[in-house]
Amino acid sequence: MFKAARILPVILLLLVLLTLPAFAAEEEDRYFPLSNATKDTFSTYYLDLKTLQHVPADSAFDFAKHPEQLYKDKGYLQAWVKVEYEKNGAKEVVESLKMQERNVAGYEKLAFSLQLLRVKPASKEVALLEQADYDKNGKLLGRIVHPTDRWVPYEVEPRIKEICEKLTVAQRAFYANGGR
Repeated sequence: MFKAARILPVILLLLVLLTLPAFAAEEEDRYFPLSNATKDTFSTYYLDLKTLQHVPADSAFDFAKHPEQLYKDKGYLQAWVKVEYEKNGAKEVVESLKMQERNVAGYEKLAFSLQLLRVKPASKEVALLEQADYDKNGKLLGRIVHPTDRWVPYEVEPRIKEICEKLTVAQRAFYANGGR
C-alpha cells in the first residue's frame, strides 16, 4: 500500500509532463506569418489559424468544390491577428493612442496586440472589430472594441492589403484542401 501511494503521484506527474510538448507544438502551429517587420512598418503580423472563419453570403454554396468563388462571395472572413511590435512600432501605437486621448499607462512595455479583423474579399474592405494590447508577459494593457460597420477599403494601405489578401488566400487554401 505504501509503494502504491508513492507511485501514483509520480505516474500522474509523468503523464502531465508527457503532454506538455503536444501543447507547445499546438501553440507553434497556431500562428501563420502574414508579414514581417520592415524599417518602415515596425511590426510583424501573424494569423491565428484556429480562429479563421468564413461567414458566406450563401451558406448553401459549396466553397470546398469551388474555392475560387471566395473572391466573389459577398460574405466575410474573420480572424484574430497577432501583431508583434518592434521598439518603433510600439512607439507608433502609443503616439496614436495619445492622439485619441486614450490612457497609455503601462504602454512603455507594449509587446504585442491581438486584433480581430473582418475582411470582405469581394469588395476589398476590412473592419477592425477589436484590439487588445499586451506586454511581453501577456498582461493586458488596454482593449478597445470598434463598431462592426466601420468598413474601409484595404487597398489604401499596402500593408493592410497584403494582410487581407493573405487571409483570403489562407481561407481559399483551406477550402481547396477539402475544408468545410
